[in-house]
Amino acid sequence: MKTILTSLVVGVTCLAAGLFLGPRWRNGGGELAGLRPGTVDSRSGGKTRGDRQALTRAPLHSVHALGRVEPQGGLYPVGAPPGARVDRILVVLGQEVDEGQELGYGDGYTERTAQVALIETQLAEAREQFKSEQEYIAILDEEAALEKQSIATLEAPERKTQEANIEVLAEKAKSSRTDYVHLVELNKEKRATISAQEIERQHLVVSQDEATLRSARAELEKYGVNRKSQLAKLEIQLRKAKSAALRGSQAIPVKSLAKQLELAREQVKQTVIRAPRAGRILSILAKPGEVVGPRPVFELGDTRRMNVIAEVDEDQIAFIRKNQKATILAHSGGRPYTGVVESWALMVAKNDILGLDPTAAAYARVVEIKIKVDEPCDELRDRTHLQVNVDIALDEPAGEPGSALGTSP
Repeated sequence: MKTILTSLVVGVTCLAAGLFLGPRWRNGGGELAGLRPGTVDSRSGGKTRGDRQALTRAPLHSVHALGRVEPQGGLYPVGAPPGARVDRILVVLGQEVDEGQELGYGDGYTERTAQVALIETQLAEAREQFKSEQEYIAILDEEAALEKQSIATLEAPERKTQEANIEVLAEKAKSSRTDYVHLVELNKEKRATISAQEIERQHLVVSQDEATLRSARAELEKYGVNRKSQLAKLEIQLRKAKSAALRGSQAIPVKSLAKQLELAREQVKQTVIRAPRAGRILSILAKPGEVVGPRPVFELGDTRRMNVIAEVDEDQIAFIRKNQKATILAHSGGRPYTGVVESWALMVAKNDILGLDPTAAAYARVVEIKIKVDEPCDELRDRTHLQVNVDIALDEPAGEPGSALGTSP
């Protein structure tokens, strides 16, 4: 009787245990119904130590993570100085822009542009005036050169004429003196009858001829002195005229106006919002007349290539390798996209993306993985920051992570 009662108690206990634990097991193989074999959700919450040990012991075929869509290179915020007011917006949402292209104008652009135009006009006038002064100086140089050339041209024949006249007068004076000496000798030797009056007359002729010769030589010397004096006066007049012209040109503020123009143009640049690189306008965060705060005015990105930034749990990062295939699916549905792992961050950080599962952990330590999306992916070009689910296929089933990641390329 006691054996029968013991058997009944054991049977009831086993039946109760089967009714309680039966729904939590499946396929009769002893696997927990809450886990998918071969897949690890890197963002699952409430993982116990036993769960982690079970997951790491099971062969892994893929790593699941949440991610966001971004253009290649990420978003580029383009702003204006804080406190400035937006004057004009020159682009529209979705427009393709080139590097350095003007996207908008800040407050004061019109006034500063007008100031630049005014200084440009003043500088052009000053340069014309300076050019006129320089041309006047050049004319003075030409005039002085012509005057010197004229003096030199007239000097040669005049000097030759005077020198020839001096030679004639010298010969005449020499001849007169010879005649005078001859008369004196004849009178002394009494070889001829020569009166004293004749000798005196010849002496007078000699004196006159020699005086005329001295006068001609003095005139030639005076001519040379006068020419040197004339050239010196001409040089002084030229220097005085050039000095006055130089003072006038130095009074023209060409250099200061050029510096003012440079400063005015820099001030205009401060009111122009330009694209730091080529890309597409993805967001316009300000309106004309609005005061710029800490946030940017535009956000642009290079949507010719699209990436997905996946947040992989730090426990699963050791399984990630470059060029691993990834499948990408948006939460909102649609066709899946494919891509390859391109690089990864070198730091562990807090997760930024929260999934729709209310039981998932709100705080997780993750590593960002960059996945290059395969073409075609035109739908994603207009979906920056779209939240997606990412499954990264492992090259081969993995057990416990044993090898560390390489450095990011």
